[in-house]
Amino acid sequence: MGRPTRLVICCLVLLVGCKRTASPQPGAAAIVSPPPVGALLVGGACRDGARCYETIGAAMQAAQPGDTIVVAAETYTEAVTFSQPDLNSRGSGMPEYRDRQLLGGTIVVGSIDCNGQPGAKVLDLGVVAAPEGVNAVVSGKPGHGQIVDHTFENLALLGPGYAARTHALLSNSGSGVTVRNLRMYHWYHGLALKCVDATVEDVYGLECAGSTIIVKSDDSTGDAARISIRRVGIDGVGRGQQWGGSIVVQSAAAAYATFDVTIHDVTARNASRGAILIDRLDGLGSVSAITVTQVVSERAGSSANRADFDVSAASDVRLEDCSSTASRGYGFRARDGASGVVVVRGQVIGARAAEYDGAFDRLEINGRSVVP
Repeated sequence: MGRPTRLVICCLVLLVGCKRTASPQPGAAAIVSPPPVGALLVGGACRDGARCYETIGAAMQAAQPGDTIVVAAETYTEAVTFSQPDLNSRGSGMPEYRDRQLLGGTIVVGSIDCNGQPGAKVLDLGVVAAPEGVNAVVSGKPGHGQIVDHTFENLALLGPGYAARTHALLSNSGSGVTVRNLRMYHWYHGLALKCVDATVEDVYGLECAGSTIIVKSDDSTGDAARISIRRVGIDGVGRGQQWGGSIVVQSAAAAYATFDVTIHDVTARNASRGAILIDRLDGLGSVSAITVTQVVSERAGSSANRADFDVSAASDVRLEDCSSTASRGYGFRARDGASGVVVVRGQVIGARAAEYDGAFDRLEINGRSVVP
């Protein structure tokens, strides 16, 4: 068993019915560096002279802006709300997923709300969302730019499944969001980016039925722009159906836009709705300047009215080195007034799906130039 480690959670916490229990250790991530001098320690062995607490909530109540809180490898049943800025949150490592459970490391059974505090960091832990109907991790209430510089790294988030229609990680408005090494299991929506200036790397979603990642502008959060998404795995295998959610790029408000989004290096398996969906919801707002490269969709498709790469009412969209093995529907589709849609070196493998549908400015499929 590894030496107990820590979590750092930013900000004062509002706590509901918290308790902690020992967490099984198999699969716990590597031990991180020793806690800095002056860190607040939660659970596990406590050093002489250290500030030690039995619960995350107690440590958060004692924290000051800029503090580090280190949480040992145990399970904590808490609902956490952050209320101080610039706190560094760090756990004992991301738990392992096995048989619809999270095992090892630091696990919060409940939820974490950064409450809009700037500089919030949530690192190296797992969250089992409870009660049903709550999001696992949220940046805070929408604030049109008030939320800045949030970091979420090395997180395993376990949800209640499709019916709850909740999010694994919801980034509401603001800017400067970093997401790295995120694992999401059994959600309706996985990662939601309603913000600007976001960097997302190394994400995996299992049975995120509505969407694995959604980039969305709307009235409550404003524009969604300048977002980079790289290295994503989507897997929809489960319960005898295809539950893999797409990467969705969308606008949903007349006054706001979704633009300057890049998506690179994605493998989607059993994504029933398609791998990449780009659209204006109900014709509202605008979606433009979207670049998608090196996306592979495998074993997807149960409907004749779906497409692996579907562009609806958006403009200036480039799809490069993308491939589809859809069993039904279309490989590439541009519809509902989409303009400036370019497909370069596209592939549709297998004859059961149509290669394309709609009007493209440029379309290269299976080594031949279809348009112009």
